[in-house]
Amino acid sequence: MSDTSKTISYLATALLVAGWAFGSAYFENPVGVAPSEELGQPLFPDFKDSSAARVLEIINANEELGTRSDLKVSLVDGLWVLPTHGNYPADAANKIRDAATELVGLTIVGVASDLIREHGMYGVVEPSEANVEKAEEGLGTLVVLQGPNGQSLVKMIVGKKDQRDETQRFVRVQGRDRVYVVKFDLEKLPTHFEDWINRDLLDLNPLNVESLTIKDYTATQKNDLRSGRVVVAYDRRFDLTVRYENSKWALDEFVQYKNGKPVADKLLDTEELNQEAFNALKSALDEMQIIDVDRKPEGLGADLRADASFLKNAAGMESLIEKGFSPVSRPGQKDVEILAANGDAIVGLNDGVEYVLRFGGVAMDATGGGALNRYVLITARVSPKILAPPQLEVLPPLPEEEKKSADAADENTDADNDDAENDDAEGQRSAAELERERIEKENQRKQDDYDEKLKAAQEHVRQLNERFADWYYVVSEDTFKKIHLGRSDVLKEKESVSQEGFGVDAFRSLEEGGIKPPPPAPAAPAPGGFPGGQPPFRGP
Repeated sequence: MSDTSKTISYLATALLVAGWAFGSAYFENPVGVAPSEELGQPLFPDFKDSSAARVLEIINANEELGTRSDLKVSLVDGLWVLPTHGNYPADAANKIRDAATELVGLTIVGVASDLIREHGMYGVVEPSEANVEKAEEGLGTLVVLQGPNGQSLVKMIVGKKDQRDETQRFVRVQGRDRVYVVKFDLEKLPTHFEDWINRDLLDLNPLNVESLTIKDYTATQKNDLRSGRVVVAYDRRFDLTVRYENSKWALDEFVQYKNGKPVADKLLDTEELNQEAFNALKSALDEMQIIDVDRKPEGLGADLRADASFLKNAAGMESLIEKGFSPVSRPGQKDVEILAANGDAIVGLNDGVEYVLRFGGVAMDATGGGALNRYVLITARVSPKILAPPQLEVLPPLPEEEKKSADAADENTDADNDDAENDDAEGQRSAAELERERIEKENQRKQDDYDEKLKAAQEHVRQLNERFADWYYVVSEDTFKKIHLGRSDVLKEKESVSQEGFGVDAFRSLEEGGIKPPPPAPAAPAPGGFPGGQPPFRGP
């Protein structure tokens, strides 16, 4: 072979290798079908039945923050749950159906590109952990739909809207390089946790709120230098209960803690309840929404009590402390009690049900957005104050019992009078028995009414605790601030006092510190113009 022939052969081989390398770089997983042949065809031809969906997974990326959020909804034992959130119950039956319907028969209306290098331009870069860490540009939303046996129904990366027609989006089948154009509305596919749940945390009617109790305290962990152990610093400030009567809030109980001891208190003549603050608190309870959830440690009951062995549960203790809750075992008690970092709020309904909200520490925004939220633990119980046992009327004695206590002198009456008295006694006995029967029926009615209400309240409590039992909830910091009220929030000075210029704070300061007598007046000058009659000593 001549030198020229060898050169041409080497060049051809080099070009072939270069061409293969170029194709490998830009067509790593080619479709193998001409774009014109795919137009009008379904993107996922094997997915034809929307009711076949059993698992939906959605992964979003935040390029600015370098974070991603995973959401998974699965049908487990006949119930839709969120595995990415501890199998929290999902309100998903209709949403899954609607989402699957959007994906069934998704038709290709165009082919945008076969080049990997253009994935970022169309926003169809897969939001994998590696790509998020590298801060790749053009990260899309990964949507995965699986059937009953885990078979793949849909796997696609949803990208940007087509600017020529914003009802269309660029998408890519996971594992392929070709970028398609389809008519698809991503907004119809809920992509965030809160989209899949009932966000109304308490699910109460504010018109049914009858009482509110604020327990203002802090409970924080600190190291005891003497013992070398972690102890709980429990600082109690006040307990205040108000009741809604005659369209306004009225004080029911007010206890302040001085040196750790409870002292019954009352409002000063110069102060009154802040009606606006309590109304805002009630509204905040109605509007309280779930932002996120986390599963509570095992061994902690629905009433937030556990036996002393829980204190040896290292993972459970760490979980509580991390979220701002302190497990404590008081002297003489077998059970472990949970104290919150930022106090409690107790909400009483007119049906006898009470919600107990314990506010823990700060929960950072799960999406990485930087917003402050707050952990809260919730339990429900029957209130013995609101749903108190009925006051039953005492039954009058029967006539025979009265007759036995009659004076023995009645034995000496004559026969005529005796007959007349017997007739009268017979009439009195009949009336007394009727009255006794009436009272018995009324007492029974009251008892039956109470028993019915108690049974209904207990069932309501059971349902609520079934929902709350396993979860830490996360609520917004704004909601927390409307509920976690201090003394300066719940009490205010009367307008008449502010006009006189002597406020509540001054009265409270005097009350707490003790009203001290004024200092003694200086002695009057004695004759000579000096106290005591002598000039001051000035030295030699």
